[in-house]
Amino acid sequence: MDPIIYIIIGFFVLLGVMWLITQPLFWFGAATVVLIVVSLLIRNRRASQLRARVQFMDSEVLATLDGYAFETYFSKQLGNLGIRNLLTKKAGDFGVDIFVFASQNYGVQLKHYSTSSVGVGAIQEVYSGAHYYGYSPVVLTTSCFSKQAVRMAEKLGVELIDGMDIEHWHIRSYSRKHNHIPNGLYRDVQERLIVKMEDVYMAEA
Repeated sequence: MDPIIYIIIGFFVLLGVMWLITQPLFWFGAATVVLIVVSLLIRNRRASQLRARVQFMDSEVLATLDGYAFETYFSKQLGNLGIRNLLTKKAGDFGVDIFVFASQNYGVQLKHYSTSSVGVGAIQEVYSGAHYYGYSPVVLTTSCFSKQAVRMAEKLGVELIDGMDIEHWHIRSYSRKHNHIPNGLYRDVQERLIVKMEDVYMAEA
């Protein structure tokens, strides 16, 4: 049996004893809260396990890639989810590394950084480049964004996807730091990823 189950059982046995000797309503409320938290932890743990089986945006793989390899990897990851995309040519791409075709068309600039933050230059480039093609602008990075880049992106309507977003892409309840465009590329990919995870779960059931 999973160790977490023993922890849950032990906790509720303890609560049962305390229920008999102290304030019942207080402990009932506490038990309810703990049950909700544990349920969320178990659900998120299962989601993480399913994502690992799907092998979507694996952190260990990401750590080994350079900029161009990251673009190719991301393209293949989208393809595995059934999302059409097209990598641009390196010359004359107008700041767009990949086109993604989902609920809308996206022009995406990809930044594979370890620690450096993405600055305003990337926001300016993808904004002008994506609009040149008539697509919605997105910047996706394995790192983070500078405060100036965030302010500009919010003003111009550029979607931002950072390293934390990538890490939690499989969790629908995850609260994103940069959510000024709630129904963009991030949500499109997440919906496809969750469907893929559910397919894996059903196949293994």
